[in-house]
Amino acid sequence: MTVRAALLLLADSQLLFRPSAVPQAARHLAGRPLQAAYLGAANGNQVEFFELACAGLASLLGCEAPCRHIITADDVNGPLPSVVILAGGSVSAGWDFIHQSVVRHWLQRISDNPNALVIGVSAGAIHLGRGCDPEQMNPLAQPYLDWLPHFVAVHEEQQGWPSRQVWQAGGQQGDFLGIPFGGGLWMQGDRRESVSRPCLQQTGRQCRDQ
Repeated sequence: MTVRAALLLLADSQLLFRPSAVPQAARHLAGRPLQAAYLGAANGNQVEFFELACAGLASLLGCEAPCRHIITADDVNGPLPSVVILAGGSVSAGWDFIHQSVVRHWLQRISDNPNALVIGVSAGAIHLGRGCDPEQMNPLAQPYLDWLPHFVAVHEEQQGWPSRQVWQAGGQQGDFLGIPFGGGLWMQGDRRESVSRPCLQQTGRQCRDQ
């Protein structure tokens, strides 16, 4: 699937509060009059996390931005936002909401906008690519949104990236991408850039930091 929107995959939310560490292109892309939306199903739609995300988005943009909390599929009606945040928390709970056909179609429409920015935080970053739910006893590879050809894992560096074993065992197409705690990956078209800390990227033949 061709994605025209810019993607910012974050292992956790701290980089939202360190805008100087994020590529200027992300801030410039989002630095216009805009509408934002936050999908918080992964954390049970807890209001405190929504408020934290709003504060982080304001920090990233350098100004307050109106942000809708998308709780039900009915909430995706109306004008398409130009910035979307997919929350961290439970990979499976987040995906149960995102994979609903009306929500997924809404997200795909946003992905067609070259002036849009989609931010995935922790579980949300996994949802943007391929990956697995590391909280399951026997995790299995899942395609999720498959917006980038990467099997994504986040903040597993202290455990030696156990999700990589799922990727290797399944003979997955595409690279393995490990985003360490405090790190991120910015992608726009063919351009990709690690943010703050190098990401671990491995093909079937080699492993490298990028």
